[in-house]
Amino acid sequence: MEKWKEDDFHALSKKLSEQEFFDYFSVRSAEIGFEYCSFGMLLPLPINNQKFIIHNNYPAKWWQIYQNKNYLSVDPTVRHALSSVEPILRNEKTYAAVPEIREEAHEHGMNYGWAQPVRDVRGTIGMVSLIRRLEDVEAVELDRHQPRIQHIAQLLLLGMTGLILPKELPESTVQLTVREREVMRWTADGKTSYEIGRILIISIGTVNYHINNAVEKLNAVNKTQAVVKAALLGLL
Repeated sequence: MEKWKEDDFHALSKKLSEQEFFDYFSVRSAEIGFEYCSFGMLLPLPINNQKFIIHNNYPAKWWQIYQNKNYLSVDPTVRHALSSVEPILRNEKTYAAVPEIREEAHEHGMNYGWAQPVRDVRGTIGMVSLIRRLEDVEAVELDRHQPRIQHIAQLLLLGMTGLILPKELPESTVQLTVREREVMRWTADGKTSYEIGRILIISIGTVNYHINNAVEKLNAVNKTQAVVKAALLGLL
């Protein structure tokens, strides 16, 4: 294992706060020549009114503009992260459809950089961005730094998820029993209680008992929402 992997794993496997996790990334970013950076993650729920958690050291005025104009909803690097884990350069081509974001970012020294999306085993989406005032990012530089930044981003997502999900989504800490998972999986496949009972050789009443337990544990209004929550939280 490369020395930097050991160093990063050792540093980020400690019990840290959200700010301490981000500070570690900020220092590593500065070491390779990027004065600005950010870490963001999309919570798996709710599906509508999506919620992002973001830490950054951007110039305060630029971050205020970004929020006030809701650039998050149209930022191409964010849209990219929702469907890919490949790095993406922050250049004119990337922002061709929304040049105003790049132009205003330039006014605050946010000129060049790249973003690295990541996902955890449950599908939670995260992204780190590295930005600097001077010098565009060439392919050679990206290839040199991308493995470590991707590694740090993965560890950041793991650590941040452990801190944030229990607070924002208490259901993420739920433990379903083996039978509850079985019943919910078959429910997710569209089976009725009668059909599930036949498959598992249990009564309809027993099937409904396990479904109702799962619905209650997941703080859901019905079994449909319970199945969706369980699936998105990796509980099935």
